[in-house]
Amino acid sequence: MIFVYLWCRADAKDRQVGLPLLASVLVPLLFPLGVPYYFLRTYPRRRAWLHIGLALLFAVACVAVARITAGIAFYYIIVVR
Repeated sequence: MIFVYLWCRADAKDRQVGLPLLASVLVPLLFPLGVPYYFLRTYPRRRAWLHIGLALLFAVACVAVARITAGIAFYYIIVVR
């Protein structure tokens, strides 16, 4: 959550978008809803949906990698040992 907060503040500063402190705190705390909200509030509509799609794709990839590595670890612990 700390990295989402830092990213949110840095992105808003880099793109010169006024983002209240409360919004930059709530975005990481409520990240499944906060990140799409941030994109929709700070980007043009078309680019916001593109960024939401890319964030969703990234989240799915992270879950897939976690599942694969957990499966490998489980296999190693149970079968190989």
